[in-house]
Amino acid sequence: MKFDIATVLAVSTLMGMGAARAHEFTICAGITDQLGVTEINLNNDTPAGGEQLQVTIGGTAGVTLQGGEIDLKVKVLGLSVGSATFNLCSDVSGVSCPINANEKYEGVITYTLPSATPSSIKASVEANIKDEQGKTVSCIDMKVTTGSKKSTGVFGATDEVSFRASIIRNI
Repeated sequence: MKFDIATVLAVSTLMGMGAARAHEFTICAGITDQLGVTEINLNNDTPAGGEQLQVTIGGTAGVTLQGGEIDLKVKVLGLSVGSATFNLCSDVSGVSCPINANEKYEGVITYTLPSATPSSIKASVEANIKDEQGKTVSCIDMKVTTGSKKSTGVFGATDEVSFRASIIRNI
């Protein structure tokens, strides 16, 4: 199959080639977003096990935060499959506390997905953001689908079809 340079460039542009891109999210039901979240960007919309996922969150704070934490919960088919807690002031790069009311902010959380993370799983991710008193100031809900692992198997195969083809070539 032949590809011309225009086709490769068009596909590269559509895929983002690893650049951060806006990711759909909603504010959790029953929560008032006092953090003023306006955008969430992921460096990869379909992260695979073993890969680093960088989540950038930005907005304009509606309240002053001296500190706090982000509690992350991951659910698959409604069942909790993972969680992590990040300190707002020390684990979120680009954020310095205090975050003052009416101040724009942008912070990045970096998390390495466990290598045992299965491919093509649709997960619901909830990020509950609390102030220094433990009071929820925002809660974000988003959907993420895990991608395929880029590991190399027998004969350099990266998936079952490649594996079968490589066996035939090497017989």
